[in-house]
Amino acid sequence: MATQETPLREAAAALRGDSDPAPGAEAPLVERLTRELMLARARIDELQRRLETVQEQRLEEARELGEVRRHREGLLFKVDYLEEKLDIAKRAVRPRRRSLWQRLTGSGSSAPD
Repeated sequence: MATQETPLREAAAALRGDSDPAPGAEAPLVERLTRELMLARARIDELQRRLETVQEQRLEEARELGEVRRHREGLLFKVDYLEEKLDIAKRAVRPRRRSLWQRLTGSGSSAPD
């Protein structure tokens, strides 16, 4: 860690004018700092590419999830509709029961004449 802080301290001291570097001593410092800056920029670019990739994946997952939800809602609607139709069909097929009055009085019997 000290190796990374040393060039920064040297650069800061050079900017403040605190140090009196020998002629030509600034070139290696500038080269080293330029290299570090380029490496940092490359790392930032790589991280930005990874972030964009992850964001695209999240967006695609959100689209797929929306499609699944819409499909599920459509299926639930169809199930409700079909259950209602089944109830109607069951009621239509079920034999009608005679009312209590008809059973007690014997009227409305289905016996042939």
